[in-house]
Amino acid sequence: MSQTVLVVGTWHLGSVIGVCTANAGQNVYLWDQNDNVKSQWSKGSPPLHEPGLTDMATKLFGKNLFWASDLKSVSQKAQWIFLCYDTPIDDKDEILLDSVEDGFKTVLNQGFSNDCRFYFTSQLPVGTSRRFRNLITKANPHWQGHVIYQPENLRLGEAISCFLKPDRMVLGIDSQDNSIRNKLRDDFLKLTGITDVPVNLMSLETAEMTKHALNAFLAVSVVFANELAEICEETGADAWEVVASLKQDARIGPKAFLRPGMGFSGGTLARDVKTLSHLTPPNKNHSFFKELYSINQARNLWIKRQLESRLGSLKGKRITLLGVTYKPQTSTVRRSPALELGQLLKSEGAKLVALDPMADLSELTTAERQGLPFELMQSPEEALKKSHGAVLITEWPQFKELNWTQLKDTMEVPLLVDTKNFLSQIGQLGYRVVIPGKPKDLT
Repeated sequence: MSQTVLVVGTWHLGSVIGVCTANAGQNVYLWDQNDNVKSQWSKGSPPLHEPGLTDMATKLFGKNLFWASDLKSVSQKAQWIFLCYDTPIDDKDEILLDSVEDGFKTVLNQGFSNDCRFYFTSQLPVGTSRRFRNLITKANPHWQGHVIYQPENLRLGEAISCFLKPDRMVLGIDSQDNSIRNKLRDDFLKLTGITDVPVNLMSLETAEMTKHALNAFLAVSVVFANELAEICEETGADAWEVVASLKQDARIGPKAFLRPGMGFSGGTLARDVKTLSHLTPPNKNHSFFKELYSINQARNLWIKRQLESRLGSLKGKRITLLGVTYKPQTSTVRRSPALELGQLLKSEGAKLVALDPMADLSELTTAERQGLPFELMQSPEEALKKSHGAVLITEWPQFKELNWTQLKDTMEVPLLVDTKNFLSQIGQLGYRVVIPGKPKDLT
C-alpha cells in the first residue's frame, strides 16, 4: 500500500529524493518556503536541471507527486516527513541553518501523527539531528516515531543514480535497539525502492560525522594533488602521470579523488572542512582542517599567476571563462568555481566574459546576479572574440566540438589555461595551453 510522504525543502536534494520516492509508488507532497522553488514546483517543474529529473517528474506530477498547497492537511496525514533542504552556506563556507530550521518548525507547527517517521538528509552539523529530534518531541509530546539521518550523497549531474544505486548507504538511527534499527532500515528501503545496497547502521551523531569525514578526506585529496602539481611544474615532472601511477596502487585505488586542477568549491567539501575546523579541541594550538581550508582558498592564485606570466598585467585584458556551472550536465551556478575565480580576476582589472551551454543565472539571488563578475555570452564566437586568453573551468563535451581553428583567428592571444586537462589537443592548432601539473606549456 502506498504511503504518504511530505518532502520539506525541494530544490536539488529534495527534488531528486521526492521524485524518486514517488516513482517508487508512494504519494509524495513537496513543500518549500522559497518563492522561486514554489513557483516552479506548483507548475510541476523542478527548479533546476538534473539529467532525467524533469522527464520523471512530468510523468508523476498530478498522479502521485504533488505540491503541498494545503500544508497542514498533508503534514497531519503524512507517515513520513523528509527534511531535504540543500543547507545554505555563507561566503565563508559557514553553514546557515536558519532557513532549514524555520522551514522545519513551520511544518512541525502544522501538527503530525504520533507515529510519524522523520528522515533527515540535509547537510547538518554533528549534533543537529538530535536537537531537531527534541524539537519534534516538544511540538508533540505524544510522538512515538523515530528519526533517521542519511548523509546527503547526491552528486550534481548524477543525482538520480546516486540516490537509487549508492555504493553503500549510511543510516543514523535514534535508537540503539537493533530490532528497531533493522525495521527502520527495511521500511526506508521499501519506501524509496532502493535495493541491493550495503547499509551501515549507526547513531545519528556518527552518521553526521561520517559525512564531515568523507568530504574532508576528499578535500585533502584535492589539495594534495594541487600541491603536488605545483612542485611537478617546477621540477619538470608530470603530475598527471604521477597521479595515474598512484591510482594503480591498491592502497589508493582508481577512484581516488586525485586530479590536479582547481581547488574544491561549491561549498560541499569546504562546508565540512569548516565544520571540522570548528570542532577541533580548544587545547590544540594547530588545526589541520583550518590549514587545509586556507591552502585551498589560495588555489585560484595559481590561475592568476599563469595568466599574468604570459599576459603581464590583467588590467583591461579580456578573459573568457569556459563553463560557469558547478559541474557538466547541470544548470547550477550557485557557488561555482567560476564565481570565485571571476571575482579574483575582476579585482585585477580583467574584463570577463563567459560561455556555458546550460547555466541558469535565475538560481542566484538578486545581489549575486548584480555582482556577477562576468557577462554570459550566447555563442563561442562572441565569447572568444578579441580574448586575451581563456580559462576552462567546466568540462562540457560541447567545448570539444567547437571549431578551434576558426576561433583562434578571432582571439587576441590564443592562450588557454586548461584546469581539467580537457582540451590539450588544441595545442596542436597553435594555441598556448597551460595545464596544472605539466612541466611547461603545450604548443
